[in-house]
Amino acid sequence: MKNCISNERVKATVIHIAFSLSIAIIISAVIFQLWFTAPLSNITGSTSLYWLIVTVDIICGPLLLFVIWNPKKPGRVLATDAAIVIVIQLAALGYGVWTIYQIRPVYIVFETDRLRMINATEIDSDDLEKAPDHWKNLPLLGPKLLSTRIPKDGPEMLRSIELSIAGKEPSVRPEMWEEYAPAKEKVRVASRSLPELLAVYPDKHAEITRLAEKFNVPYPSIIWLPLTSARSMDWVALIDARNMEPFTYIPGDGFIPR
Repeated sequence: MKNCISNERVKATVIHIAFSLSIAIIISAVIFQLWFTAPLSNITGSTSLYWLIVTVDIICGPLLLFVIWNPKKPGRVLATDAAIVIVIQLAALGYGVWTIYQIRPVYIVFETDRLRMINATEIDSDDLEKAPDHWKNLPLLGPKLLSTRIPKDGPEMLRSIELSIAGKEPSVRPEMWEEYAPAKEKVRVASRSLPELLAVYPDKHAEITRLAEKFNVPYPSIIWLPLTSARSMDWVALIDARNMEPFTYIPGDGFIPR
């Protein structure tokens, strides 16, 4: 009888583990296909909390069910116990998803001599009201390309300098945003040649060659700019000179003296 109870408990736990893994895999696939496509998760360095929650969720949920599951209980009680565990798990997983949603990358903004990755929490909701209508809602399906405009006049220039000194760069101020396409010539002028990068990082030649083949970009068409984010200054955006848009990112300090 004791073995029968133990077997039923193990069976229920295994089923619950399979259920928990399935839900976690589906949600993770959505997150890392929409918000944090590679290598954005590495650049932001912000997904560790999500993985911690998912790992704890997958381990603790089935473990808790294993402890409380007793086939001697009436069916209604067993269903209630399982429901409580599932609700707790889904609440924890929901918190993880909400956290990731809040810190998702929303824009990659060209700013003078670099590209900067902006996440949702960096943009003040009050400032967002100053943006053109089509930018008042932050992107949901991955970061979009933007540029920053120059100040319109002296007072705006002075205010922009003051805000930048205070740590609020133009890239996180919606009133300074403009479309990326008109700024492509500025991007071209600011961009650096691949030999400049390889002179400092010769070991990256093989990686860049592989990425050029992966994204179908002719090797001679690759130029680059430093890529920064709230968490890191040490990334490089590889740009396709044919359309002046970044096609991927690699680790490395892009602020190499000219």
